[in-house]
This record gives sequence, C-alpha cells and structure tokens, in this order.
Amino acid sequence: MSVKTAERMLDLIELFALERRPLSLSNLAARLEMPNSSTHALINTLLGRGYLYQTSKRLGYFPTRKLKQLSDAIADAAPLLDAFGPRLARLRDATGETILLTKRQGDAVINLDVYESAQSVRFFPRVGELKPLHSTASGKAVLGTMPEEELVRVLARLKLERHTEYTITDRARLATEVARGRRRGWYRIIGENIVDLMSLAVPLQIGGETYAITIGGPTQRVKPKMAAHVERLLKTRAALLRETGSAGGRAKTRPE
Repeated sequence: MSVKTAERMLDLIELFALERRPLSLSNLAARLEMPNSSTHALINTLLGRGYLYQTSKRLGYFPTRKLKQLSDAIADAAPLLDAFGPRLARLRDATGETILLTKRQGDAVINLDVYESAQSVRFFPRVGELKPLHSTASGKAVLGTMPEEELVRVLARLKLERHTEYTITDRARLATEVARGRRRGWYRIIGENIVDLMSLAVPLQIGGETYAITIGGPTQRVKPKMAAHVERLLKTRAALLRETGSAGGRAKTRPE
C-alpha cells in the first residue's frame, strides 16, 4: 500500500530530475496530474523546508542543493557500497560492460549501484529500479540461493509476466533454469527482460543478506566473451567475500 502524499513528493522530485529546468505551478500540476490547490500546498511545504526556491514568477520553481547535500550524506554512509565500489569499477573497466549491484527486496531485486559502461551502445539500468526475479540474471541468482522449500513457495506466488518473447513464464522450466545456474555457480539471461540484452550474474551472500553482481550489455558483444566475463565475475565475488570476512560457497570457474 502506498502513501499518496509521499508518492506525490517523489513524483515531483523525479519530474525535476527528468526536466532539469524550473517549472511553474500550472506546469507542475499538469505534469503531476494534481489539482492546483494540492500542488500549491506541496510546493509551499518544500519552500518552507528549503528544498525549493522560486527562480522567478514567470519561470517558477527549482530544487535547492539541500536535497543533493542530504542524498550525498546518505550515499556516503551506505553500508557495504564503499567497500564494493573499487572492485565493481574494476570489473566494469575489465569487461567494458555495465555492472550492477543488486539486492533482494521481497519478490524483486533492487538496483543498489550501477557502474555504467563507457561504450556508446550499452545497458542503462537505474539505481533504485525494481526488477522481477524470474526474468533477470540477478533475480535468478537470488532464487538460486534459496533453500528448496522457500524456492518452491516463491515460484508458486511469482507473477511470471512476459516482457519479451524469450521470457520464461512456465514455472517448471524456470525451476529447471535456476537449478542449472545453481549447479554451475552463475546465472544468465538472453533477451528475457529486454530484447538484445544479455546479462550474467553471481549471488553474493554477506551478513545473512543476498546480493547479486551482474554484467549486462548487448548480446552480440557479451555472448562471445561469456567465458571471460564469468571468470571475472567469480573472481570479483571471491575477492569481495574475502574483504568482507564472509565465507563463500564453491562455484565452477568456467561456463558450461
């Protein structure tokens, strides 16, 4: 269940991030599909707390740097992300592809950090984006860490929505795919969530929490280098487990 006022506040912040320019009261109300009175009340609250300022009567409102300062302070204190950062950045540089750090959040995975490829054609995930378990490599990696009884329960309740013609929507076939990934120690998808996108992932369990590290990029670029990418993923996971003092499970070092 969502809280309407909180949703409107987040919609407003995301709108400014998208537009990157001052917006008038009428423009904000129209874009947010809110009454002028409700939009005015929301703006006044943010003005009073120092999160918005009026650039001019004609141009409208724009966020102050207060939000950035607070978000930077929060990001700097994020557990584990600083420890993971150098390793994941090196993995991006070695593979030339986008690297994702994700974590299980209910029956989905959430993107905690993104290390974007420098190539012009690349994977564009967003931090904070929620993705399904059944059609992502990171989601399958999370499924693969579950005890068998939990896996059966989760697969039974998942909504196996079809995102592309390659999405697995049959529960038995999905269970077989997860079991295959568990045996080899890594997981992959080819076009299951986004056509022409291939992703490779390994699970990472630290402090009783399940994370996943993913390499993603165009299939035609990732597939020929799959063996090397898998090897780098496994080495990165092993290094992170050592550096965080966690015990890692066994995994194959070469793809099937």
